[in-house]
Amino acid sequence: MELKKFETVKGYPTTFASNKEKGSKEYGLQYLKQMYKDWDSSNDYSYGDKKQLFAKARSYAEGNQSVAKYKDLLDVEGDTSYMNIDWTPVSIIPKFVDVMCGGMNNQEYEIKATAIDPISEKNRKTRKNKLFFNMKNKEFLSDVSQKSGQDFMPKDYIPESQEDLDLFMRLNYKQEYEIALEQGIKFVFDTIILKN
Repeated sequence: MELKKFETVKGYPTTFASNKEKGSKEYGLQYLKQMYKDWDSSNDYSYGDKKQLFAKARSYAEGNQSVAKYKDLLDVEGDTSYMNIDWTPVSIIPKFVDVMCGGMNNQEYEIKATAIDPISEKNRKTRKNKLFFNMKNKEFLSDVSQKSGQDFMPKDYIPESQEDLDLFMRLNYKQEYEIALEQGIKFVFDTIILKN
């Protein structure tokens, strides 16, 4: 029984095949045979050699490479005048990673202030309890409003669930002191940046 042969690109079956064809055993077998062929023919490096190469590249990237070759270049064997030199390699890559990520994100830090004094904690708890009451009694308040002709429905945010309430308190609820502190710190940072 002859297996179906797919059109190849550099030995591998084409990626333009349909999803049904890609799901077939013939497609997978042809792909795996080419992978094995590539692996078997590339006997330049064994698995151990490749692992050592990756480890060496990683040590250079992290700035942890061996400094023995630098000492050999200076021929310091037996010379004690080089004892006070700091041979720690300078890690250059993280600087470039930070520059690249910072340039791509182009985002500055956002200042968040959260009051932790007892009065602010009490205010936060009172607000949360009020929202919880509104959430649990929404249908009752709506019913009373309809029957009495007066509006008893709260005018502010009414959470749909406990998760909504927790998210609102964590992300949206701010007291005046916290807002004032955040704006003050932002003003100071903006002033410093403008001077520099």
